[in-house]
Amino acid sequence: MGVTPGDQYFAGLDENITDLNVVNDPLVRSWPTILLLDKKIHKKIFVAKGLTTLDDLEEKITNRIKEREAEVQQ
Repeated sequence: MGVTPGDQYFAGLDENITDLNVVNDPLVRSWPTILLLDKKIHKKIFVAKGLTTLDDLEEKITNRIKEREAEVQQ
């Protein structure tokens, strides 16, 4: 899902929404900012800010998922 404060939509995503509050989110400090959304506990999990490679993004997402799973098991 892409979230934007204006009308800049992201090609290739399943959903794009406009939300002016995104500019006030403390986790969003640059564009693009990539967050994982944990639906079980309704929490945003920071992954990356700014441009990144697909390989780097996949590694960061995998690491964050492993970290969250370890936190939940404790």
